[in-house]
Amino acid sequence: MRAPVAWLVAGLLAACSGCAGSGDGAPRPTGPPRHLVLVSLDTLRADRLGCYGYERDTSPTLDRLASEGARFAHAISETSWTLPAHATLFTALAPRAHGVVLPELALGDDVPVLAEVLREEGFRTFAGTEGAYVSRRYGFARGFERWDDEQTSFAQTLEDARRFLALLDEGERAFLFLHTYAIHCPYDPPERYTRMFRSAGAEPLEVAGRCGNPDFNRLDLSPAQFAFLSDQYDAGIRAADEALSAFVDWLDATERADEVLWIVTSDHGEELGERGQVGHERSLHDELLRVPLIVRGPGVAPAVRDVPVGLADVAPLALEAADPVPGVWPPVRMPGLFQLAG
Repeated sequence: MRAPVAWLVAGLLAACSGCAGSGDGAPRPTGPPRHLVLVSLDTLRADRLGCYGYERDTSPTLDRLASEGARFAHAISETSWTLPAHATLFTALAPRAHGVVLPELALGDDVPVLAEVLREEGFRTFAGTEGAYVSRRYGFARGFERWDDEQTSFAQTLEDARRFLALLDEGERAFLFLHTYAIHCPYDPPERYTRMFRSAGAEPLEVAGRCGNPDFNRLDLSPAQFAFLSDQYDAGIRAADEALSAFVDWLDATERADEVLWIVTSDHGEELGERGQVGHERSLHDELLRVPLIVRGPGVAPAVRDVPVGLADVAPLALEAADPVPGVWPPVRMPGLFQLAG
């Protein structure tokens, strides 16, 4: 069981009337948000985003969200692969506690998940994923009235989410979980993005259907080939960022713009030639565990937060923001961890 994290600084996300600008000088509302949007950009390492200091223009949309909200400088995943990381994201439990550490394992029905708690509090719930280790068979669909783990693209997921929100009745609240493998190997984004990130001297390499240990790490890759894979990875980030942009702009153009809490993160990062490896297996280096965590919404003061956090802190953050009835989140609620006004 994950211990309470009282060591985190109180008021991590400061809430005060007028302290969080909306971009036009007007204060954002400081009550609970109407909607919660949790975005998981699979395999995204933090240091490849502009808001985390990267020199390439991979992430204009994420950079904007970060500038308008809180960016956590030291968000560390509890694991280096998708299945246990998402189990931690949904349960606030470390992998040893939730137990989903092998591909043949799934969350038990006795383990509460975030969507179940929010649905009990009256939220409508939607999830769009691209399957594999983020599939119904692992227990992740519990609490979602719509769970689609056969999405063909991030753009399709976002369009379906938009339709879901558009059909809500006035006053209804929603929790959306949006997941994509657009950044994940085989690093094969559309050509219009790869053209944006071609390094001089990079040597093209066949990527279709290939990943780290099964394929790339069996090859004797040259520095120029590692550079090519790194370029392809950056192009995938830009592709995912651009897909997200249209959805963010749509929400910002509606009356919901200041009623949405955005939480954007990743399950793990990726090695791209460091120590001669590609992928995220058999390693726990910084490139794999340091992930982005960006939070924008009502009462969230724009700032860079230096306090260490993990994926296990995301569900408590969402619940604090949603303002549910106290005590409904076993085994630990972590009260006051993120202090949002309400």
